[in-house]
Amino acid sequence: MSEQITAEEFDVKMRRFRLCHNAKYDYFEFVDLFSDVENIPGNNKLENSKVMKVMDFAIANDKELRKPLSPGTVFYRARLVRNFKTELGCVLEGKDYLDGFDYFGSKEPHCLAGASGRCNVGGTSYLYGAEDEVTACAEVKPEYSEIISLGKFVLKHQMVMIDFADDRMIKELRACEKEYNVSVASLITWIMLQYAKDYGSAGYRVCQYITDYFRKAGYDGIIYRSSQTNHKCYVFFKSHKKFIDFMGSELVYADRKNYAFAKLKNVGEARQDGKQTSEVMHVWIENNEPRTSLKNLHKVADTIKIARRPK
Repeated sequence: MSEQITAEEFDVKMRRFRLCHNAKYDYFEFVDLFSDVENIPGNNKLENSKVMKVMDFAIANDKELRKPLSPGTVFYRARLVRNFKTELGCVLEGKDYLDGFDYFGSKEPHCLAGASGRCNVGGTSYLYGAEDEVTACAEVKPEYSEIISLGKFVLKHQMVMIDFADDRMIKELRACEKEYNVSVASLITWIMLQYAKDYGSAGYRVCQYITDYFRKAGYDGIIYRSSQTNHKCYVFFKSHKKFIDFMGSELVYADRKNYAFAKLKNVGEARQDGKQTSEVMHVWIENNEPRTSLKNLHKVADTIKIARRPK
């Protein structure tokens, strides 16, 4: 038998349904404002939209949406290595360990070189990172056998972030719901999903606008879910070295299409046909042939598995 509910309970359920439906309708109406890049409305219409007003209210009244990251928080940033000779300036003479990019190559590009991304328009410069090594590597979407430079960073100061990644229950703020006739939790969930989807550069405009809005409000960055691993990604507005320390980098080999990665460690210790692996690596760098020589290198190098991509 189906569960019997009272008329009062039915009214409550229907009200929640209507509020959630309104949140979905209002959110996609907001998204439609960004559909034509040549005709995006001005500040008045966007900032006075129901979505932005509800989001302002929610962040002001739900402290869990404001996430402080403590000094000492470690995160990772990955970049694909396209050409060792020109990008890394590799010199292997007398070396048995090959680092990835240095500080300048591992940090965010400067404002004149930055391309459009999930949270930034072209020409703006934010530092993207991830909470773990696998997520950082997966976010650059490497092909089989490509090489990644994996940089490690640590916060020197507290950063207050807008958290669009937490899977906790979001507060239903009754005063806000009564004024705007929407489910606050449902609306924030739609925004979280917007950040987690992999739209490509043309579909990032909503995230770019919301991110820039909270940058202007004085927050230090955004936390969102990776579209590749569902783990946390970060975008930091304050990326100067007085706020963030660079801890070094290392090379990682994408050895499978399902994002299993291997660190290339101590390459001079392994041998292939009586030759030091560093010599094999040197030949590979000279020819820049990652799909041939490096495949052999991977078989003999002392590799450390990171972890598989979460399913």
